[in-house]
Amino acid sequence: MIDLLDIARTEADGGDLFEKLSDLFVVADIKPDGYPNAIVWQGGNHDGKINPVAHSLTDAYALLGTIAA
Repeated sequence: MIDLLDIARTEADGGDLFEKLSDLFVVADIKPDGYPNAIVWQGGNHDGKINPVAHSLTDAYALLGTIAA
């Protein structure tokens, strides 16, 4: 199970969220146009029938809600 409180503590303490999320997800080979420094992690169901979605982790609320979903 994903430890959302640990992720929230890391974010609140100014910790390394990249490392924390990289332990959970695989970094994708794609980048959104115009954002060469963006990090995209693979997630969800990649069966070719469902289109992937992107979500910006703009703040702690968005971060935890997205990971919980």
